[in-house]
Amino acid sequence: MATTPPGSHPNAAASGHGTSDEATVTSEDADVARGSEEEAGASRPRVLLLVLAIVIGLLVAAIPLVAGVMSGGDDQPGAQSQQPQQAEPGMVGGAGSASGGPGGPGGDGDADPGPEQPVSITNPRSCPAPEDATQPAPDSELAGIELPCLTSGKNETADLGAALAGKPTIINVWAWWCEPCRRELPHFDKLAKQHPEWNVAGIHLDKKSQAGADFLDELNVTTMPVYSDRSHRFDTATSLPKVVPITVVYRADGTRAQMYPQVFRDYEELEAAVHAALSGQN
Repeated sequence: MATTPPGSHPNAAASGHGTSDEATVTSEDADVARGSEEEAGASRPRVLLLVLAIVIGLLVAAIPLVAGVMSGGDDQPGAQSQQPQQAEPGMVGGAGSASGGPGGPGGDGDADPGPEQPVSITNPRSCPAPEDATQPAPDSELAGIELPCLTSGKNETADLGAALAGKPTIINVWAWWCEPCRRELPHFDKLAKQHPEWNVAGIHLDKKSQAGADFLDELNVTTMPVYSDRSHRFDTATSLPKVVPITVVYRADGTRAQMYPQVFRDYEELEAAVHAALSGQN
């Protein structure tokens, strides 16, 4: 009669196999749970970084809105031109700037700057005087533009068309706050010394006349006469771009030969440009 060895009962074997599977399943579940926790822990910094980046982006995007609210939303003419800049040349009440006219450091747009006041200047000099025998051409854009002479210190006013007729004229438009003007004004003063056969004059395009006179003294500009334009009469009448510095060359009859909205780097470049304009090469 066959006997079954102890511990070899079929049920015992089945029971032992079942216990091993359950242990394996439990171990796999623990590994999965542990992996999920590790992945979750690793993803937290990335999530935090993403949230932080979104918050920073929103704050940066809100800066212009906050600045507009704090400034009252006013689009002040010339707010851009408060920086002495400037692009070359500097914009007047426009893009750079430059701005002694509408929106510049010394300008309030078309606001009346009030009566002209005498200025103090170290080296006073008169502006060109009209000559009765010489008249500007009928189409001279200078005719009828009346400006006081800044460098005389006496507010002597003259009609540019009559005062400058009879000689080729080089007019440099500048302002006391303009850094490019600082570099090139001495070249124009030298041009006035070297070429007495020409009228070489400046126009200070800003309502702060004394600041313009002080600027000339600082740069030791002692020969070139300068007119004061506190109300934008010259650039309006001549339809010039709203930039400083800008140079306009006129023939002896007062008609325009050339306009240079640029900064002259040295005296030789300036002199060559004037000769080219007067000879019709431009």
